[in-house]
Amino acid sequence: MTRTMSCARRRTPSSRATGLGRLMAAAAVAACAAALAQEPAGAPAAQAPVQVTVTATSLAAVPTYTLRAAVADALAHSPTVAAAGADRVTAGYLRETAEWGRYPTLSAEIAPGVFSSQARSDSRLLRLDQPLWAGGRIDGAINQAQAQERSAQLGETEARRGIVEQTAVAYLAWSGAQERLRIAAEGRTVFERLLAYVKRREAAGAAARSDISVAQARLASTSVQREQLLAESERARSDLQTLVAGSVAGEPLMLEVPGVALPGADTAEAEYLSRSNVVAQRSAEVEAARAAAAVRRGESMPRLSLRLERQQNVSAGVSVPSDNRVMLALSFTPEAGLAAFSSVKAAQSRIEAAQDQVRVAELDVRQRARTHLTDQQSAERQIAELQPQIESLQFTADSYMRQFEAGRRSWIEVLNTFREVLDTRVALSRARTQHAQSALHLMGNTGALSSWIETTP
Repeated sequence: MTRTMSCARRRTPSSRATGLGRLMAAAAVAACAAALAQEPAGAPAAQAPVQVTVTATSLAAVPTYTLRAAVADALAHSPTVAAAGADRVTAGYLRETAEWGRYPTLSAEIAPGVFSSQARSDSRLLRLDQPLWAGGRIDGAINQAQAQERSAQLGETEARRGIVEQTAVAYLAWSGAQERLRIAAEGRTVFERLLAYVKRREAAGAAARSDISVAQARLASTSVQREQLLAESERARSDLQTLVAGSVAGEPLMLEVPGVALPGADTAEAEYLSRSNVVAQRSAEVEAARAAAAVRRGESMPRLSLRLERQQNVSAGVSVPSDNRVMLALSFTPEAGLAAFSSVKAAQSRIEAAQDQVRVAELDVRQRARTHLTDQQSAERQIAELQPQIESLQFTADSYMRQFEAGRRSWIEVLNTFREVLDTRVALSRARTQHAQSALHLMGNTGALSSWIETTP
C-alpha cells in the first residue's frame, strides 16, 4: 500500500510585499514536516513524492516599541542635543552683550581731596559716554556674535537631525536583526523535524546511520548561527538603548522604508550640500572669523564718543555748585603698534582656516552622499538577485526531497539545499536592512526623514 503525502504550495498576494511575507520561506518544510512526523515508524521506504511548501507562520501578539517613540526618547534624553541647545542660548546672550556696546556707558568716580583737622574735601564725577565711532570694533563684535549665534543654531539643528537619523538607523538595525533571528529559529525547527524524519527512516531500515550524523551536524550549525544572530540582535538593541538613554521595552515593528529616487551621485551631492547644516555652520564660522578680524583692525584705531560729565566737590559736608560739561572725547589705546599688526594677521589666518574647514565639510558631505547612494543601489541589486534565488532554491529543495524519496538523491544533498535556503533568506534580510538604512541616510540628509517618521505607526 502506498501512502500519498503532499502539501500544496500557497501564495498570498502580499507575501512578497510585507515583512511577514518575507519571513515565510523558512516555514517551507513546516507543513510537510508536521505530516511526516505522523508517519508510522514501520512505514515502507517506497513513498509518494513529498512537496515542501511555504505557509505563513503565526506570530504571537507582543508589545511593540515604535520608531516614533524611540526618536522622541532620543531627542528628549540626548546629551548632544542638550549641549547644542545650551550653546545656542549662550550665543544668544553673547550677541545681546555685543549689541549693548552701541548704547551709552555710565561711570562714576570719587576722588578724595585734601585732609585737615577741620575739613575734608572730596571730588565726585559722574560720566556718560555715547560711542560715535569706534573704528569698526562695535559693529565687528556684533557681527561676530550674530554669526556665532547662527552657527550655534545650525549646530543644534544638526544635532537634532543627526540624533533622529542615528536612532532611525539603529531601530532598523534592531528590527532587521530580530527578523533574521526569527528566520534562524524557524530554520532550526525545520532541521529538527528533518532529523526526526531521518531517524524514523533509519529505524525502518530506509536510511543509514551516517544520514543521522549529517542531519545532527546541520542542526548544530543552525544552532550556532542562531546564537550569532542573537548576539547581533542584542548589540543592535544595546545601540538603540544608548541613543534613547533608557530601556527598550517590547519588540520592533517591521517597517517598509521607501527608496529615495536620486538620478545619480551628482544629484545626491547637490541635495546633500544644499541641506547640509554642517556646511552652513562652517560658513557662519567664516563670517564670525571675518568679523573678529574687523574687531582686531579696529583696536588699532581711536575711539570717538560724546561725553557728558557732572563734577561736584564736597568740602566739610557742604556741596560746591556742580560743573556740567558736554564734549567730544577721543581716546586711543597705545598698545596697538606691532602687537595689533600681528593680531590682525592672526585673525586673517583664522579666516583662511575657517574657509578650509568649509571645504573639508563639503568634501565629507559629498563622500557621504556617494556612499549612501552606492549602498542603496548595491542593496537593491542584491535584493533583485536574492529574491528569485530563494524561490529557485525552494523549488530545488522540494524536488530533491521527492528524489530522495525515490532514491535518486542523497540525504546530504537534501540537507545542503535546505541550508542554502536558510542562508539565502538571512542574506536577503541583511540586504533589506542595508537598503532600508541607506534610504534612511538619504532621507535624513535630504530633509524627508522627519516627515516620514511622523507617518509611521
